[in-house]
Amino acid sequence: MAALFAGRIGPHDGVVNAARAVRAVPAFVYDEATGTGLLLDGYGLLFSEGAAAAAPVLRRALDVIRPRGDVDSLGAAYEAAFELWDDDALYAFAQRRTDVARATGALVALPAALSQLGSFELLAGRFDVAEARFQEASEIMRGTGRTGILGSSQIGSFSLAVWRGGEVRARTLAEVCASDGVARGLGAFSGFAKYALSILDLGLCNYRRALDAAQDACLDVFLLTRVLPELAEAAVRCGEPAGASAAADKLAESTLASGTEWAPRDARAHAGAGRGRRRSGGALPRSGRPSQNLSKVFRKLGVTSRTELAAAMFGARLERHDS
Repeated sequence: MAALFAGRIGPHDGVVNAARAVRAVPAFVYDEATGTGLLLDGYGLLFSEGAAAAAPVLRRALDVIRPRGDVDSLGAAYEAAFELWDDDALYAFAQRRTDVARATGALVALPAALSQLGSFELLAGRFDVAEARFQEASEIMRGTGRTGILGSSQIGSFSLAVWRGGEVRARTLAEVCASDGVARGLGAFSGFAKYALSILDLGLCNYRRALDAAQDACLDVFLLTRVLPELAEAAVRCGEPAGASAAADKLAESTLASGTEWAPRDARAHAGAGRGRRRSGGALPRSGRPSQNLSKVFRKLGVTSRTELAAAMFGARLERHDS
C-alpha cells in the first residue's frame, strides 16, 4: 500500500514493480485468514494483469475482511471497493472502520475512518452529513495533536468545497492538499487534488481544465479507476473522441469485471464517446462493429448498435451540462 500512496513521487513504475513483487511471493507467506494477503494479491493482479483477473480476488478479500478486519485492513478494503464499483461495500467498510476505531480507542485512525465515511456521504449526495463527519475528524486531530495519514491536507474541507461548487475555496484547498501530500512523500494526495478538480471543472463547464486535471490524476494508478468517468466525459466535451473511447473502453473493462449493477452504466460514456466522434467528423470503422468491450456492454443491455445504445442511455451521465 505504501507504493500506492507514494504515487507519482515514488520510484518510476513503483506500483507496477511492487505488484510484480507481490505476485512473485508464494501465497502461503500471506496472512490470508485476515484477508490482507488476498488484498495484496488482488492489487498485484490489478496492476499486472488487469481488472478481470483482479476482481474475484479483491472480492474475496473484502468478504474476508468485512466481519473481522482491524482499522488498517478495513481502510484498505474501503479503497479496494472503488476498484469493484461497489457502493454498498464503500459504506460498509467506512462505517465499520469508524465503529471499530471508536470501540478500540484508535484515535489516530479514527479521523481517517471518518474522512472515508464523509467521502462516501459526498458521493451519496448527503453534503450536510459529510460535513459533520469531516468536522468531527478535524476536532479529533486538533484534540490529540495527531493527524495520521490525513496530515494537514484538509482533504475533507476540500472535497466538500468541490462538490458544493465553491470554486475559489476549492482551488485554494487543492493546493494545500497537494503540497501537504507531496511534503510527506504521499503523491496520491496530489493526484486526488487533480481528480477532484476534474469534478469541479466539469460542473463549471470548464471542460479543457477538467480534461487536463483528469489526465494529470491518471499519473497515480491508485486513482485511475475512479477518475475514468470524468476522463471520458471531459474528452467528449473537448471533442477528443480517441481519448474518450480509450477511457470508455477502460471503464467498460473495469465495471464489467466488477459484477455490480454499475456494469451497464459505463455504456453512457461509450455513447458520449460515439457522439463526440460524430461531432468531430470522424467515422466508425468500415465494418461498423463495436470494440470487443463495447460488444459485451451491448449484450448486457440487450442492444445491437451504437444508435440503440445512445437512444437508451446517452444523456444520463452528461445531462447536467446539456441544454
